[in-house]
Amino acid sequence: MTDEKIKRIERIKKMEEKLDDVTPKIRAFEVSLNNMKKLYEDMKILSEYYSNEWKKDFVADEEGEIPKDLKRGVLGEDTLYDLFCDYYQIGDDMKELSEKIKALK
Repeated sequence: MTDEKIKRIERIKKMEEKLDDVTPKIRAFEVSLNNMKKLYEDMKILSEYYSNEWKKDFVADEEGEIPKDLKRGVLGEDTLYDLFCDYYQIGDDMKELSEKIKALK
């Protein structure tokens, strides 16, 4: 077998490994992306709550008006803010990745 044929076979093997590696990751990302699309409406509702009613509920909790046994993680001072920061960062990361993906064409 010639050196060229050996190189070709090795190249094909390497590319096949890459294909086997990336295919399930792309499929998993598609599922995650669909989940992100679905949760947009929930994030929008949380954003409206944070902008309009959260402060009143926070103050009511501070004044003891909210039952102590009620789950109220949403009233944490940084809980929603941190979630929105993470969400926006994901958006920025997806935009950056999208531009790189489009450049592959």
